[in-house]
Amino acid sequence: MILGVSPLDNLFETNIIIKNLTKQRFSGRLVRLVPANNGRDAGMKAIKRLLNYRLPKDDTAAKIEWLDIVEGRHEYWKDIPSEKKELLRSFFIFVSQIAQVLQAV
Repeated sequence: MILGVSPLDNLFETNIIIKNLTKQRFSGRLVRLVPANNGRDAGMKAIKRLLNYRLPKDDTAAKIEWLDIVEGRHEYWKDIPSEKKELLRSFFIFVSQIAQVLQAV
């Protein structure tokens, strides 16, 4: 999956995504994109739980846990179907790569 960034973006939207995803939460905005199913689908419920998850306040612990999430090792991946897991992981990998580029600037 390739997510393009417009040259007109000026990294503003990208920065918002990174701040929401790599700081203390995975963004309530993303959670609202997951269809409501009243708890009937365990996979959707697990996706919402993952997207609602807040990383620890400690920078080192947050970085370790973020890497576990990006690499698919975190316990919250357990009930997410593999095709959805890989789609979400590709997005998280993209965000991690942008964060690394921005830190280098």
